[in-house]
Amino acid sequence: MEIKGSPRDDHIPDLLRALVSLGKSGTLVLGEGLGSMASVTFDKGRIRAAHCRHLLGEEALLGCLF
Repeated sequence: MEIKGSPRDDHIPDLLRALVSLGKSGTLVLGEGLGSMASVTFDKGRIRAAHCRHLLGEEALLGCLF
């Protein structure tokens, strides 16, 4: 599945919840301009990894994505 667009910051938590509840697998990449700002990797609806700028894991989710 590919999702394109420009979600507002307040929509990102809803998008993450939807991907988890739908049991999706893959990587959600959020970018600014030409680069990647953050990514979250899912496996069957479970978050397996996250990075945002210099943060990793739970810190990335709480510090940048929520």
